[in-house]
Amino acid sequence: MVHVRTLAWQKLAFRALRRRESEFESARLRRVAKRWIDLHVGLYSYGCFDPDRFPPGTRIGRYCSIARSATTFDTDHPSDCAILHQVSYHPGFGAVSDWGISPEPLTIGDDV
Repeated sequence: MVHVRTLAWQKLAFRALRRRESEFESARLRRVAKRWIDLHVGLYSYGCFDPDRFPPGTRIGRYCSIARSATTFDTDHPSDCAILHQVSYHPGFGAVSDWGISPEPLTIGDDV
């Protein structure tokens, strides 16, 4: 129970810090994001300090502009399929019985 309270407190404290600090240049905001939620964000990137949209381990480069309405998925699509649509690797569509991919840390490069 203590762990859940700690995580909830960290999320609330992080949101409060995010409102006070500049997303563009704050080294403090980046340190806290890295330490508390394992979110690595390069300088001058904004719209990405959200632990609900970016899974732990996410790496975001410098100069990224991410819309507040953007969502992420912690896997990549397979490149060896005839099509890149989810039907070729997502079992929920009924074409395959198992996931054709495995989760990996999300990496968003510079200037995205």
